[in-house]
Amino acid sequence: MVEPSPLIEDLCARLAGHYGLIHVKEVGLAEGFHLHAGLLPLGDGPTDWAHFLRLSLPHLPADSWLILERVQSAAEAARSLAFLQKALQTALQTALIKSAD
Repeated sequence: MVEPSPLIEDLCARLAGHYGLIHVKEVGLAEGFHLHAGLLPLGDGPTDWAHFLRLSLPHLPADSWLILERVQSAAEAARSLAFLQKALQTALQTALIKSAD
């Protein structure tokens, strides 16, 4: 429904160097007569988290935090953490490939 990548790219560029930590949560929009926004498990929405991490992490201080917000259970937290770790690996691999070019 909404492609968040252009907004992510714009915000990461504008805020580069102005943030000391990151809070992540997945927001989804449901189609219908009225627009409904709600929280989803990380990775179930349209956000390309590897792309977001690749753009934002180089601008974080060395002692910063990435905080996973709004999980509904310990099981969801574990899945979301595993998802974030995979997204981080993808982001780092993509950054290395781009820097080699």
